[in-house]
Amino acid sequence: MSARRPLRLLVYSDSREVGGAEIALSYLLGALDPEIAVGVLALDPAVADALTQRRQQARIRVLEHAGERSSRAALLAHMRAIRAFSPEILHLNKAWPWACGYAELAGTLTAGVAVVAVDHLPIDSGIPRRRRLARRLLASRIDAHVAVGERVARRIEQLVGLPRASVRAIPNGVPPLDMEPAVQRNLAATVPPVSVSSLEGASAPASGLAIGSLGRITEQKGYDLLVRVLPELPQATLTLVGDGPERAALETLARQLGVADRLRVTGWTQHAQRLLVAFDVFALPSRWEGMPLVILEAMHAGLPVVASDVGSVAEAVLDGDTGFVVPTGDTGVLRDRLARLLADASLRRGMGERARALARSRFTAEAMAGHYEEVYRELLAGRTREKRSSAVS
Repeated sequence: MSARRPLRLLVYSDSREVGGAEIALSYLLGALDPEIAVGVLALDPAVADALTQRRQQARIRVLEHAGERSSRAALLAHMRAIRAFSPEILHLNKAWPWACGYAELAGTLTAGVAVVAVDHLPIDSGIPRRRRLARRLLASRIDAHVAVGERVARRIEQLVGLPRASVRAIPNGVPPLDMEPAVQRNLAATVPPVSVSSLEGASAPASGLAIGSLGRITEQKGYDLLVRVLPELPQATLTLVGDGPERAALETLARQLGVADRLRVTGWTQHAQRLLVAFDVFALPSRWEGMPLVILEAMHAGLPVVASDVGSVAEAVLDGDTGFVVPTGDTGVLRDRLARLLADASLRRGMGERARALARSRFTAEAMAGHYEEVYRELLAGRTREKRSSAVS
């Protein structure tokens, strides 16, 4: 990327909390060419700090939240902030299709800036008609559209009204897992079950095979489906590394089904990825997704993955090869695929090894950064050609 001067890149997020889209962007910033001059424009200080954890030298500016000021004032504030950074590329990190509206418009109104819109989650619900129309109108003025997978890209084209094949697919990537040798497989056993073993109706302790997952405990992740199949998988425990608004309901369901002593919920913990070594199988039966980072992390850890066929999951989890992809909400198929893996150590090992090889070849932060640098180079080259044509005419 280096020539006579470094590329000036400004990334923007209007998220109010740190989720998968923000973590993916932080991985990208950490893996980009060190010579790229990076700025971060955000609406939340914690989000801005998270984005720059792997790019400490990045310039940061936090704007007042748009909801606290008029639309005109918010737009002008975004335009001034973008101009102050004087970027060549404005990278919009869209946690959902209707995010980043002010920056999207401000970027298209700022001369000399190429705008890249990056979509992480293809959902179409609860969208104000005005915002939906605004994105459709602005779509033709965006210089490059990117999504986190092929299937997500095609869905975004439908949602936004873009021509087919106009959204480029760049899969998420994750850095190498930081796993200390001292972290042993029995680490999950240190987390107490959600109820005491004397609870009436509770099942017998598991033999040691571990199903696990990492993430926020919400309706989206479908963890209730894992609890519902647990009674038919007596050889397994289920460990969920995370927390969230559905935790209490999940624990209640486990008690009702008599599997509370085989469900462990860790709550939030630092370096959650290190707990992957405690699992035999990784499961994520989500109801909707884009390209979940936790699946890629599980693959890097050499785990077979069982996941729902949502978003671009099937582009990472190759059904029958690196894991199993199951129909969304189908507990029968989910139970069957988990049972097959739990019953066959060689199947788990073979799938896990292939998953790790695929992750190392395709789903790394470096590979992701290389693809984005390619997009940036193409946009800069296009702008250069436009300037030359204008000068000649």
